[in-house]
Amino acid sequence: KAGISQIHFENRYKRKDGNYCHLAWNSFPVPEKGITYAIAHDITEQKKTELELKEQANFIDKIIDSSAVSTWISDDKGTAIRANRACLEFFGATEEEVIGKYNIFKDSVLEKLGFIPDIQKVFEKGEVANLIIDYNFGEVDHVSVKNATHKIANSIFTPILDINGKVSNVIVQTIDLSEIKRNE
Repeated sequence: KAGISQIHFENRYKRKDGNYCHLAWNSFPVPEKGITYAIAHDITEQKKTELELKEQANFIDKIIDSSAVSTWISDDKGTAIRANRACLEFFGATEEEVIGKYNIFKDSVLEKLGFIPDIQKVFEKGEVANLIIDYNFGEVDHVSVKNATHKIANSIFTPILDINGKVSNVIVQTIDLSEIKRNE
């Protein structure tokens, strides 16, 4: 019929040997001949690869989220894009208060303590930084965190490089040294 356009769909089929395959179908009508052409492509390997990538991403997500070490990840501009439960508890924050809002280069506490040049090296040169910081998250003035904490922290800033060697993200892992420093 005139006005009918190409149709695309995917189906899973069981083969005679009992294994499954995935097919992507494209069909399009040829009204002047009164027929419809259909072409199928076997996308079984593509589906298998997609499933493997999804499982790998899920595994990495579980590692980050279940880690007892405070971990947050920034984009290449220093903005927090992810934080695990241990990090949120450590800093007394919620995702809504910091994700997409906190930016390490706008952190007035780190600036006042003189750590911004060390952190810039992580982002610009891909160098790891290991800093011990007397950190009062409640004094950071560009985010509002209702239950912010004050801790002495050992923070390790690790750059993640893209395929071109450019920093795409930075992982920040923090350990609480407050009690150790009080005992000293």
